[in-house]
Amino acid sequence: MAILSGCNKETTPAAGIERPALTMVVGSAATDGGNTYSGEIRARHEAQLGFRIGGKIAERLVDAGARVRAGQALMRLDPGDAGLQLSSAEAQHRLAEADAQRYRELRGKGFVSQAALDAKEAALKAASAQAGLARNQSGYTTLRADRAGVVAALFAEAGQVVAAGQPVLRLAQDGGREVAIALPESHLSNLEVGASAEITLPAAGDYAAPLAGRLRELSPAADPASRTYAARVALLQPGPEVALGMTARVRFAASKKSGGLLIPLSAIFQQGKQAAVWIVAADRTVSLRPVQVAAYRDDGAVIAGGLAAGERGKQDLEHASRRTADLLREAKQQAQDILVQADRRATQIMEEAKTAAKAEGERLVAGAKAEIEQEVSRAKEMLRTQVAALAVAGAEQILKREVDAKAHADILASVQRQL
Repeated sequence: MAILSGCNKETTPAAGIERPALTMVVGSAATDGGNTYSGEIRARHEAQLGFRIGGKIAERLVDAGARVRAGQALMRLDPGDAGLQLSSAEAQHRLAEADAQRYRELRGKGFVSQAALDAKEAALKAASAQAGLARNQSGYTTLRADRAGVVAALFAEAGQVVAAGQPVLRLAQDGGREVAIALPESHLSNLEVGASAEITLPAAGDYAAPLAGRLRELSPAADPASRTYAARVALLQPGPEVALGMTARVRFAASKKSGGLLIPLSAIFQQGKQAAVWIVAADRTVSLRPVQVAAYRDDGAVIAGGLAAGERGKQDLEHASRRTADLLREAKQQAQDILVQADRRATQIMEEAKTAAKAEGERLVAGAKAEIEQEVSRAKEMLRTQVAALAVAGAEQILKREVDAKAHADILASVQRQL
């Protein structure tokens, strides 16, 4: 509305009027607090557990979020196939043991060679190994927790057929807790492993004290989809209020590696390939000074050289004011064009409405005339018939006799034609 109301005429700024410019005192990047990232509370050690043999899951013994102890049963497979394999292996072992014992006795009597006895002894060892393997596989039908922790996720349900080694659940082990975050590539230069951080939990309330943390791990490669780097921030002293899956905010202190000055991004003036800022001197004069930008951040640009702490930089630049004035003039012109087009369209719509109304009126008048003519014709016809009938009736009265039907019809038709 403000743009449309100002389209009547264009005003030219009066010469010599100074435009106000916002300025700021340049401070070091270390005093600007650093960056904040959102993440999720995760366990220091997480393991995806699966059965060591394949089969059909017969029973799931835990739910997601359940706390388990070391050695506790988590899931069971159908033991049918494993039991049959164990029975077969044990039977083969018993047979091999009996054969070996018989060959020992025969060897003692000299009825068989030493080579034959050695073959039976080797067969006994193989059968014993197969029986032990089948016994172990029969025990693998029950999946147990190797350490105490919390069931973080379930990947399979009872009745599902799984392969050997296929993950069926994720176990978050007890112990350390961390915050998993993603870092943009522009922030990597300001962080290093071991950097201190403050961690706040929104679920704990606004007045909860922040928790101390430290950057433990930083991925060397970016995620191909998000182009961010995965990082883990370890909580130094996690309390009981820290639960898996909670949202956490991580705030890093500014890195000492930057060692620069932080200024707003709007204060940067790009002069070709050289970045520069406007400096306000003590005598209120303004000059353009080239600077070296160390890094661009969400909260501003870190200046490595060209500025000193305490200098006042001009934020609202003259070229920005000129650009604003140009955009305002363009907006006014566009609004004026829209109004002109709207007037033309309104006139066109009115003319089209008049033409349509005139045509509709002519059509209605023509229809009314045709209907009136039809009514007049019907009235005349009825009048002729009635007058003829009266004339014949009068003639009959005069003659004092009735005219026969044929003569009556002929007279009536003749009178109608004359009328």
